[in-house]
Amino acid sequence: MSQSRTGAHRPALSLGASVMDLITADRQRCKSSYRCVRVCPVKAVRIRDGKAEIVAERCVACGLCVNACSQKALRARSDVASVRRLLARERTVAILAPEYVAAFHPIRPQQVEAALELVGFYSIETTILGEELVATEYERLLEHRNGQLYVRSTCPAVVARLQLYHPQLATNLAPLISPMVAQGRLIKAIYNEPVRTVYIGPCLARKGEAADPQVSDAIDVVLTFDEAKLLLEEHGVDPIGLSVPDGDENRPTLFKEASLIDGFPRDILARSNILDTDIRVMHGSRSLSDLIEAVERREMRPKVVDVLQCDGCVAGPGMATLLSATERKRIISEYYRSSRDGSSTEIRFADLRLSLPSIATARGFTPQPIREEMPSPAALSAVLAQADRHVPEKRLDCGACGYDTCHDQALAVSQGLAEWRMCHPFQQEVLSGLIDRLRELSVTDGLTGLVNHRTFNERLQEEIQRANRYGGVVSVLMIDVDLFKSINDSLGHVIGDNVLRAITSVLSECVRTSDIVGRWGGDEFSVILPEIDKTQAFAVAEKLRTRVQSTPIKVTDDGNQKTLKMTISVGVAASSGVRSADDLVTEADRALYRAKANGRNRTEIGSRVIDGAPHTPEGDLRAPEGDLRAPEGDLREPEGD
Repeated sequence: MSQSRTGAHRPALSLGASVMDLITADRQRCKSSYRCVRVCPVKAVRIRDGKAEIVAERCVACGLCVNACSQKALRARSDVASVRRLLARERTVAILAPEYVAAFHPIRPQQVEAALELVGFYSIETTILGEELVATEYERLLEHRNGQLYVRSTCPAVVARLQLYHPQLATNLAPLISPMVAQGRLIKAIYNEPVRTVYIGPCLARKGEAADPQVSDAIDVVLTFDEAKLLLEEHGVDPIGLSVPDGDENRPTLFKEASLIDGFPRDILARSNILDTDIRVMHGSRSLSDLIEAVERREMRPKVVDVLQCDGCVAGPGMATLLSATERKRIISEYYRSSRDGSSTEIRFADLRLSLPSIATARGFTPQPIREEMPSPAALSAVLAQADRHVPEKRLDCGACGYDTCHDQALAVSQGLAEWRMCHPFQQEVLSGLIDRLRELSVTDGLTGLVNHRTFNERLQEEIQRANRYGGVVSVLMIDVDLFKSINDSLGHVIGDNVLRAITSVLSECVRTSDIVGRWGGDEFSVILPEIDKTQAFAVAEKLRTRVQSTPIKVTDDGNQKTLKMTISVGVAASSGVRSADDLVTEADRALYRAKANGRNRTEIGSRVIDGAPHTPEGDLRAPEGDLRAPEGDLREPEGD
């Protein structure tokens, strides 16, 4: 019986309805590398029939899977068409995230802004005002926190992750809007005429944030930097060739004073260090997971937690640059440092604050726990057994599948999110077993387990060559099950197969370990007898014939237990003067033909014939009175078969 971890199913995501189609999967492109699963912090990638799918209700829109997929099977939704429609109909303001300096490098920021104006933007802004405003609001909030733990709330991927997967921490999110929302509201309040806003930045999750009903008034469309570059290409605008209007290089510049990364207070970040237990700064998916677990286990009790899903917004999935994160940070730092060299007029946010329109900066966050069906221990053990991982010593916990432990993968399998084909060690075990089985099938007969026709010929040729080289001898027996066709015709092939297996057991038990018993084909068997001459081979053949004749074979026909008595005919040949396996088999085959032509249940060797037990017309399929007895002649093969 399954159990629910969190109770009732959650309502719609706070990220907004638009996040539901934010990342899509192309099954045709997917090459089943499972890298997307490995990088997804919340395992919102489902593997079905070896192909990746996005489980929208589990997704926090961090975009790590999109960047990880080398085959472009996972794609982020493009909103370029929406921006084109806005530009064609309404005055639209572009809002650039500060990371644009690195995203478009080596293009100068003024050239980027000029290029955006050429494609139709009414004005170009940055988020500095919004960042400074949010940072001052953070400082005010933290001054009066009264023991409350506050977690940064300006990263929408972190917000969604806490709301869905750590609802007990969602109430600790600082109740403030992000710099993007603050800047959008400021612009719409400052401009004297109605304008639309398009935010351009490195974050996919911002698309969902912009659609959140609590803040949807601020930003109309969000583009990533790569989408912005595509928009420029569609309009044939190359920023590198653009000249900057006179005065743009020395225009007044608003400098960051209160904020550092995405609106978090500069002073708080400056005061944090590795020994500071009150302020924790953790960036990156793995660090975030470790921090959340430590807080939930009460291993640490910080007062302020600054967390970002990425290693800073400069490492966001929409940066559209091959530069390393370290190089991006250097470029941005140098740009803002050089802007304060005295060549432009410096404007302080404190001087502007009183003249800015008043906007709402508060917002709320509510837990929206995702529903997860939890299997019972017995059911989970059964799932582990499917991959032979039900015993602890078989669990490698290697993480190659994307889940930290085999237990976690089994849980995902039970929830329909994963498949055991994702487990590379298990697949290697399966492949190794298949290779062993194929190797076995290449030399053995699938029904009886004896060596097959091809392998028998190879082994016989080896024995003939050995006998000729050392002056030895090798004999071969060709064996036919008498009137076997009647078994298949009257009782069916299933019983016929059982009869062949039973005769196989008798033959195998009556020869030496050095002898080789093979299935020649159909109801014919063959035996290689190394270092055995014709006379000795004849004795072996008689032993086999009499043992088969005296061994009752029990079968079940229509639910009734019945007993059959079978007989065999045997032809014997030895390798004296024979140079090839074909010659020896042909000689034994001729002897077998004579044994069958002369009444069956006999052994023939060369020109000598030794009869077996008296052969009765209906004795070829002997059974107790009334058991499987057919009309006389019904079970006989044509004369000389």
